[in-house]
Order: sequence, then structure tokens, then C-alpha cells
Amino acid sequence: MISIAVSIVALIAAIGSALGVAYTVVRTLIDSCLRIEVNYEIIPKRVKTLKVVTIEGKVDAKVWVPMWPMGLPLSIEYPVPVIIRGGNVRVQAAGQVLGTSVIGTDGKFSVAGPIILNPGRVPLIININNLNCTLWGVAWTQRDLVIRDDLIIEKPTIKVQLKTPQVVYSGKTVTIKGVVTLDDKTPQEYSPYISEGQVTVVYNGKKTTGKVDPQTGEFYVQVKFDEPRNYDLIVDVLAFSTFAYVGLWTQISVGVTYTFSATATPPPLTITRIEPERIIEGSAIRVYVEATPNKEIILEWDDTKVDSAWTDEQGRCVLTVPSTKVKSGTHIIKVSFSEKPRISISKVVEVLEKVGVKFYVEAPSATFRYGGIYEANIDTIKENKYVPHRVVWRLGTIQKGEYNCETGASTLRLVFPKQRYSTYYVLTLSITVYADSEMYIKQTTIRIGYSTYK
Repeated sequence: MISIAVSIVALIAAIGSALGVAYTVVRTLIDSCLRIEVNYEIIPKRVKTLKVVTIEGKVDAKVWVPMWPMGLPLSIEYPVPVIIRGGNVRVQAAGQVLGTSVIGTDGKFSVAGPIILNPGRVPLIININNLNCTLWGVAWTQRDLVIRDDLIIEKPTIKVQLKTPQVVYSGKTVTIKGVVTLDDKTPQEYSPYISEGQVTVVYNGKKTTGKVDPQTGEFYVQVKFDEPRNYDLIVDVLAFSTFAYVGLWTQISVGVTYTFSATATPPPLTITRIEPERIIEGSAIRVYVEATPNKEIILEWDDTKVDSAWTDEQGRCVLTVPSTKVKSGTHIIKVSFSEKPRISISKVVEVLEKVGVKFYVEAPSATFRYGGIYEANIDTIKENKYVPHRVVWRLGTIQKGEYNCETGASTLRLVFPKQRYSTYYVLTLSITVYADSEMYIKQTTIRIGYSTYK
């Protein structure tokens, strides 16, 4: 009985081994004949920069066995049940990772992302990794595929409404305004990935820049024509210039260029000079103007009217800013015609703080006997220079005096002769210093004691 059982076990083992070999052979054959088909669609095929593109697809797996061993130049699909268990999809456009997706059991996938690239034709790469398939629900295989295609990126329609001044005067700042739209929308309505753009104006070898507001598309640039002549201007409008991290930092610049000419003419109203050149607070300011003869000119100080005058036959007049209005700080002087054309011209002036006299009086309290000398040092300085002063002093009720010092540095000396006193007296010393119409008072205490005089 034992030998029969052993024989049965050996037979079963042999059958199992044969089946295992057969399975391995069949699995290897089928695995080698496994064909993966990927059907996908790019939506849209032609996408505008900063817009979203979607790649939708489906993966199919079949077993195809060639018939060439039978002399037939074709293949036949075998009814082997192939089931997709999953996989990963990663889509790139010119190095930019658009996104990733997981392949479902139905073989479908979808990847969407913004095209943060400049207009043009770029390579599109669909990477399928770890595609997991089972055969008869038992055997399995993993595949990696790379699908290459092209993606066409188009430039949006850029429109710029440019507002340029009709009359340009030399020496006067001119503002160039405009509004930019993308496909008839404001920049951020067109795409949320847009940051502020930039406007560059080049004229007469000079360059100045401004910013485009992404919410409104509005921009302005200020230029100044120094001389009365014709100028050619180049206005370069970058609708947006954004940086976005898409696997690498990518800069997008989409713009349009306009050119136009402007002729600067001498202004009919000018400020020829302002006096004084160095303005101190509290001083009146005289503004000299040249304009069309017999015209009323308005003078404004920080947008407040302070004076008006009529030009004479030579077109000249002088206006005044009252001293009560002149405070330290930065201010704007503006002159304009009272009637049309309301041409105006402005200048920025700096008013310096009025510097007063600094009094340095060293008059310490002191205690000494009769027969000593008391000294007080007095200096008067204004704007780092000594100015003359006058000193009036009084010691209690017994002494007083005064003197003038042209150098601005003096010493008040009080001599106390020896006397027969056996007690101390306390006296108040009051010093009044006058300099440049300003006054300073200093008081101190002197304690005088008995003397050794006999």
C-alpha cells in the first residue's frame, strides 16, 4: 500500500511539474504576443499660451499571434482574457509637466494642465509607466510606453488702445496711457496665471518703463521731451510676463510693438526763475513767469491759489508766495492760465527749516570766598558760524552790567574783592544774551563766604 501511495504522489508531482512547464511556456508565448494600444485625444490640438490643454486616452491590451509559421503573412487575435489592473501616466510639453494621472481598470486616463510656454510647436510626450495587465486572471505583466506627438501653442490676440497727447510741449512731462486686452478680455480674465506686464517706451536714445495692471489691463508711462523737435517713439507692450514652477522655472513673454511720432513745441507758459534760490521757511518766494502777453496767470502753492497777475506787453509777470505759507519741507509751485487753454507748469521746491541761534552759556553754580573770580563762558552760533551777541547781567540787587561781543565768544568775569565778612551770602546771577534778534536767559547761584582779609 505504501508503494502505491508513493507512486500516486510521484505521479501527481510529475503532472504538476508538466503543467507548470506548460503554463510557463504558454505565459511566455502570450506575454511576448501581448499588444498594447493607446488611443488618445489632445483637447484642443491648437492651444493658446496660458490656457489649459487636456489629454484624454484609453489603453487596450490584446494578444496577437503571428501566423507566419503557417505561411500566412498576418496575425490573429486570440481570445485570451487580458485585464488592465492599473498604471501611471505623466504628460510633458517641452519639458513642462502638464500633470499626472492613474489608469483605471477600464483603461482610461485624463491629464489636464495650463500651457505655460511661449507660442510655437513643441513636443508632447505621454509616458505610461507600470502598466499592469493580468492574463486569465493569473499571469501578469508590466509595461512602460512612451508616446510622442506635437502640440501647437498659439499667441492670443493682443489689442492695445493707446492714448497719446495731441499737443506736446518741450520740458514738460507727458503721460502715455493705454489698455491692453487678450482675446478681448482683461489679462486676468484671459488667464489666472498672469502676473503684471510691462510697457517700455524708447525715444531719442532714452528708455522708460511702466507696469500693466493684470486686473484692468491699464498702463501708463511718463516721458519728457527736452527739446522742441520731432520725436519717434517705440512702445513695446508685454501683455504679461509670468514665472511659474512647472518642473522648471519658465518665463512667458507675449507682447506687441507700436511706433508713432510726436512733435514737441515750446510751451506758451514757462517759469523763468524762482527767488531766492535757497528758500528758508518764513521767507516770501517770487516766481518769474513768461507767457502770452496780456494773459492772467494763476499761482498755486500746494494746489492752493496764493496769487494772480497779468502779463505785460512782453508776456512777463512776477507772482509771490506769501511768507506765511512757506513752511519747511517739499512743496509744488504751479502756474497756469486762468482761461483756456488751461496750460500749467509745475516745479518742486525744497524749503529749508529756519535755523535759529544756538546759545552755549556755561555759568555753573559756585561757592568760594571773597577775593575770588567767577567766570561764565558764552558762545552764540548760527549755521556753524559765530554771531555777535550782547550780554546783560545782574548779581542779586547789588551789581549789574552789560557788554557787546562782536566775535560771538565771550567770558563774563565777576571779581569779588577781599572783605571783612564772617558769614556766607547766597546771590542769584542772571545772564541775558541777545543775538540775531533772539534772547536767552540763564540763571545760576553764587555762594560767597567770609574772607581771611584783616
